[in-house]
Order: sequence, then structure tokens, then C-alpha cells
Amino acid sequence: MTLDEIDAVCCGFVGCEVRYPFESAPDLRAWCIGGKMFAWSATESTPPTIQLKADPEMIPFLIANYTWISPGYHMNKRHWITARIAEAEASLLTGLLEDAHMLVVNKLPRAERMRFLPD
Repeated sequence: MTLDEIDAVCCGFVGCEVRYPFESAPDLRAWCIGGKMFAWSATESTPPTIQLKADPEMIPFLIANYTWISPGYHMNKRHWITARIAEAEASLLTGLLEDAHMLVVNKLPRAERMRFLPD
């Protein structure tokens, strides 16, 4: 996958916003729902990577079984993973993006959450 393909997947989620949250890091693109990040990537990083929110119970399994997944870089390693985009299996990465999105949606207040759930 490419960052553009990842962007297309994320922007396909109802209510997803792309933000550049840090003036000191203008190349840091964040995908947010309800004002909360579920994934981010430094657009200028080499090799290209993406940081994803993940289920803490799944993180050890993902790291152990996929060489392109590692603990979250600069993030809480209990809740975030890093994926090397060029090596990633597109279908699994898409699923991880969907999971990351839903992890954040499910933590939103009920009224807000209902706006972002698929019909």
C-alpha cells in the first residue's frame, strides 16, 4: 500500500478528518475521528510507516507473527503499533485501520459515537 491508498481507506470512514496537528512537525499527518487520532504517519519518513491504535490483547500476537509490525514508535506501546507500509499485507493493514478507527469510535460518548457507526 501507499500513503495515498491508506489515506483513501481512512477518509472512507464516516467522519474521518485528516489533520496536521503539530506545527513543529508539518509532515505528520493524523487521521482522526471525533477529534481523536486513530492513526498517523510522518509523510517524509523513510521507510514509510504508519502508527495505528490497536487492541492491547492483539499487539503481542501481531508483533510476533508479522515482521512488518513493531511496537508503536513514540507512542504508548500497550495501545499502538507501527507498520512498515511497503512490506504490509494490504488486506491486513486495511483491517488494522478499520480496527483502529473502531477502537476510537467505541471510546467516544454515546451521542457522538452513534454519528460515526456504519448504518
